[in-house]
Amino acid sequence: MLYEDSKSNSEIFKNRKNWGDFYDSERWHYENSDILTNSESILDIGGATGGLGNALKNKFGLQDTSYSVIDVDQQTIEIGQATHPGFKFFHGEFPNALPQNFTADLVLMQGLFPQ
Repeated sequence: MLYEDSKSNSEIFKNRKNWGDFYDSERWHYENSDILTNSESILDIGGATGGLGNALKNKFGLQDTSYSVIDVDQQTIEIGQATHPGFKFFHGEFPNALPQNFTADLVLMQGLFPQ
């Protein structure tokens, strides 16, 4: 479990699925750079249910098939698969849970470290 408290990862991240749910500092990087325009495939490490991918899709027109998530919490992966069937989800630790030939143009890792 990522956090050592009574909340599961899915409870912690359940509301972070829309652009406004993310911190200003998180949104700033995407709004003020061209990292998304130069990336055809994205891997979100610790991406839980794929909420960031959903937000990027709605804000910038990201294609479902270009977004992949890897997370150690099986429950969040299952929620993500049901919610975002076009995203690719991998359960386990990075990089071991990824297929051997997996590639991504952009790797994201945001909000993984508890305060």
